Amino acid sequence: MKKIKLILIGLVVVWITASIAIGWYIYSGRYNFAADDPHWGWVENLIDESVEKSVDRRLSPTPAPDLTHPGVIAAGAGSYDQMCTKCHLSPGVTDTEMRTGMYPQPPNLSREDPENPKEAYWIIKHGIKMSGMPAWGPSHSDEDIWNMVAFLQVLPDLSANDYNDMVRESEKINWDLETFLQVLPDLSADDYYNMVREGEGAVPVVIEGVDEFPLKGSLYASDREGPGVLMLHQCNAERSMYESLGKVLSDAGIHALSVDLRGYGESAQPKFDMKALREEATSREDFMEKAGKVRDLWPADMAAVYDYLAALTNVNGNIGVIGASCGGGQAVQLSAQRDLKTLILFSAGLQAEDISGPVHEFDGPVFAVAAAGDTNAAQAALAVTQAARNENSRLLLYKGDLHGAPLFDKDAGLEQRFVEWFVTQLDAPPADAHHH
Repeated sequence: MKKIKLILIGLVVVWITASIAIGWYIYSGRYNFAADDPHWGWVENLIDESVEKSVDRRLSPTPAPDLTHPGVIAAGAGSYDQMCTKCHLSPGVTDTEMRTGMYPQPPNLSREDPENPKEAYWIIKHGIKMSGMPAWGPSHSDEDIWNMVAFLQVLPDLSANDYNDMVRESEKINWDLETFLQVLPDLSADDYYNMVREGEGAVPVVIEGVDEFPLKGSLYASDREGPGVLMLHQCNAERSMYESLGKVLSDAGIHALSVDLRGYGESAQPKFDMKALREEATSREDFMEKAGKVRDLWPADMAAVYDYLAALTNVNGNIGVIGASCGGGQAVQLSAQRDLKTLILFSAGLQAEDISGPVHEFDGPVFAVAAAGDTNAAQAALAVTQAARNENSRLLLYKGDLHGAPLFDKDAGLEQRFVEWFVTQLDAPPADAHHH
């Protein structure tokens, strides 16, 4: 017992002596904190181990979100390029003036295997004391940080060219994780088609456009009074691209009208036939000039089509438009001519003046949809949501480069998203609100 007591006293004396020695060493200024004089090995190991255990202790038990979507990765690329490259480098860059003089030396994330995503998230959000690693949480959302974590998972595999391409892509894609999750289908194809009823088909109609030109359309009339939707096709398609959507809108209590733009489908006639004009043109410039004369008539044609839909007995006056590609441009122009409640711009081809003018002046909510790799449409979709005045406006971006109608095949739930949008924004009546 006496021996144990002496050992304990000895340990206490050693601890007190060591504490006094360490305190004297620190307060005497003898320990060199200069960044160009590294810690002793055991001190560095102690700090590294402490940091690792501290981070592990504080990790959330919640699983990390899906970090594999190209759009999320691309969004993280832009943030990484702006915030991290001076310290953590990028492919093809071996050092920076700032990083050269830092201690501890920040890891070269363009070469090292990625950290556990949850650890990377915690470190980016909270930072590490006395390491030069700031806490980005106070200035960035959780979604922004997860985007960066997603990018870190692929960074070591990127060449300098791949990296630069991805950073450029990020300039076109800027959404938070909540918006990204809206890209994912809510329903499988089977679930979706089990939820909607088979439509009754369309009634062919002929609408008199400007200069009494006959525009051929398809009317998907509802069996009850309700709102209307005008469906404008893209320029490499015809009104038939909306056949399925028209049926489902009709079932939802919405009177839907699709029309072949002048020069397309059944609205093509001599002098106004885009396919014939293309075949006869001597050059691209020649075609564009002749096609431009046809397109100059579209705004007046679409105003006539709107008037036809609005005059139908069971249409209650709440009218929206979906326009794909060039049809999107016509939808925007129509919003400046007629009273529209909402717009869906589907891979829309828009000019800067469309966005700064009619889109910015439009009071209703706008739903902009495009594929991230469909560069012009994606840029327009992002610009539209930024310019839109209505706070309920929404952006939906898909991965890939599909344009317009093929996105229906990519996402079986997209059609239903459009229906739900129009039902909500146009206040469509429920099925039990009508009488047989």
